[in-house]
Amino acid sequence: MVEFEASDDVLTIRQTFTGQDAQGHMRITTFLDGHIPVIPEDAQVEVDDYYEEYRRVSPGQYIAALH
Repeated sequence: MVEFEASDDVLTIRQTFTGQDAQGHMRITTFLDGHIPVIPEDAQVEVDDYYEEYRRVSPGQYIAALH
C-alpha cells in the first residue's frame, strides 16, 4: 500500500506470481487499486528507502513484507 502524505490518496498494489517463462524469468501480474494525487510535471518526488522481503508460504505462493 502506498499512502500519499500530502493528500488522502492511497494506492494498493497486489502482485500475482505465475511461475517462470521459457527463459527462467518470473512472470508477474500486477493489480493497482486506488487513487494517486495529480503530480505536476516539474515536481520532485521523493521515495523513502524501504526493503521488500518475499517469503514462500506454500508451493507457488509467496508473501511480501515491507520493512
